[in-house]
Amino acid sequence: MLVDTLASALHLPTWLVRGVLAPLVYPGLAAIGVVALFILWAERKIAARVQMRVGPYYVSPQAGTAHSSCWQTACASCSRR
Repeated sequence: MLVDTLASALHLPTWLVRGVLAPLVYPGLAAIGVVALFILWAERKIAARVQMRVGPYYVSPQAGTAHSSCWQTACASCSRR
């Protein structure tokens, strides 16, 4: 068990680790995970705003289809030169 391993590694009594340290450590790790996910989400949103990127669903519903057909037309016209 993790608590027993931690107690033996720190040379502390098991009751101390189980009763005091574990309730403090486990919620802290969960909070760090939630904060890390929020920071990652916020960083992606800020980077998109700075680069003025707008998703295809905001531009038009067929933006992905229009983009691929325009790209194919542009590539075809470049190859004819």
